[in-house]
Amino acid sequence: MTAIAALALLAGCGGGSSTPASSTATAAKVATATATATTTAGANPPASARRTAAAVAPTKVAPAKTHKEEVAPHNERIVLTSPVIPSEGAIPSRYTCDGKDISPPLRWREIPPGTSELMLDVLKTKPVNGQLYFAWAVTGLKPTLPGLNAGKLPAGAIVGTNSAGHRGYHLCQPKGTDEGYVIALFALPHHIAAKPGFNAAALRLTAEHTAKYQALYIVNYERR
Repeated sequence: MTAIAALALLAGCGGGSSTPASSTATAAKVATATATATTTAGANPPASARRTAAAVAPTKVAPAKTHKEEVAPHNERIVLTSPVIPSEGAIPSRYTCDGKDISPPLRWREIPPGTSELMLDVLKTKPVNGQLYFAWAVTGLKPTLPGLNAGKLPAGAIVGTNSAGHRGYHLCQPKGTDEGYVIALFALPHHIAAKPGFNAAALRLTAEHTAKYQALYIVNYERR
C-alpha cells in the first residue's frame, strides 16, 4: 500500500458525512509531501514514511460552524518520547499481550502555555473495517505532568473504552502480524467533559476541532 493510499484510508474513517475544506487541505498537503518523498525514494517508500503519513491524516468529520473550528492540530512544538521505545521502533513485549499488557512509560515537554488539559490516544495507523482502532484513550491529564509511568495514571485521569471493548489499555493482535501504532498527545485549551468509558473516536473528533497542537509518536508491534 502506498503512503497516499494509507493516508486516504485513515482520513476517510471515524467521522461524519463530509470532510471540512481545511481538513481536506491539510490532508492534501501531507499527501503532496509524501508523494514527493515517494518519488525521491522510489516506488516503495519505507514503512516509517507510510505510517507517518497515515498517522497525521485528520479524521473525517462533519462540517464545523466556523473556519477556525475546522483547523486540525499542528504536529509541532510538543515533544513526545518514550524511554523504552525508540521512535518508529518495536514495542517491548512487556507492554503488549505477550507480556504484562501494561501501558508504556511516556515523556513529553514543551506543552504550550494556556493548555487546560492533555488527552492521549494510542491507535493503529491503519483503520480496521473502515474505523479507527484504539488501544487506549485517556483524557483529563494535567498540563503540568511531564509524562506517565509504566502501567500507571495520575489522579483525575479519565479512561475511555478502547476498540476491544475494554476500559483501559490493551495492545494485542493476531500472531504473525506486524502493525504500526501512533501515540497521539493533544494539548487542549479548554476542558472537555468526559466520563469514564467515553467513546474514544468521538472524543478524538472533539479534540481535533479544539486542540491547536498535538504530538505524534510512531511505534511498531511485530507479534510472532
